[in-house]
Amino acid sequence: LPPEDGIAALERYRDLCAAALSALSVEGSIAEYGRFASTPASPKYWGITADFGRRFYEMGLAWANESIERLQGDGK
Repeated sequence: LPPEDGIAALERYRDLCAAALSALSVEGSIAEYGRFASTPASPKYWGITADFGRRFYEMGLAWANESIERLQGDGK
């Protein structure tokens, strides 16, 4: 795979991660959901799930950026 093709693929992935992160502002939604949840603990579990998603996409962004740097020769 030529480096420029790898960089293009990583840039697309980075853009997807960034878009997912910006759409993942669910804290207010989870608090609102808590008023209707079947158990008092439900919002806590949804918060944990949202935290996982945020961390996953943050990791994806960091990985894509570092990988792009490596392919461009700026990193090892």
